[in-house]
Amino acid sequence: MLNENERKIAMSTYMVVTYIAFMVFIATIFILNSTFLPKMEEAGRQVAEGAEAAGITNLPATIRTEVIPQVQLIFVIAVVIHAFGDGILAGVLQDGRIANGMRHSFLMLLIGLIGTRFI
Repeated sequence: MLNENERKIAMSTYMVVTYIAFMVFIATIFILNSTFLPKMEEAGRQVAEGAEAAGITNLPATIRTEVIPQVQLIFVIAVVIHAFGDGILAGVLQDGRIANGMRHSFLMLLIGLIGTRFI
């Protein structure tokens, strides 16, 4: 059986992996928001302009660009939920207490909300 110090050393690697996974999640959200969503908005605008120029009023498939702000809000909500859950997990991995996870959750929420300001 591991004593407390050995357990902390063994689990610190997993805690770091949790933080790295959270950073990868934020990077993914940033990339989606900075490259994918603007391209979708541009494509939707081009489809609408092309249909209007061709005189087509009822397209069978359209790109709804008006939902992009809602998608961005969902990204922020996902970051908050992810930060809270990963923080709890990091605290439990560190010393087996959920209360310690709240400290990690706060830190991840802070990192996540600062990260989403760049979106």
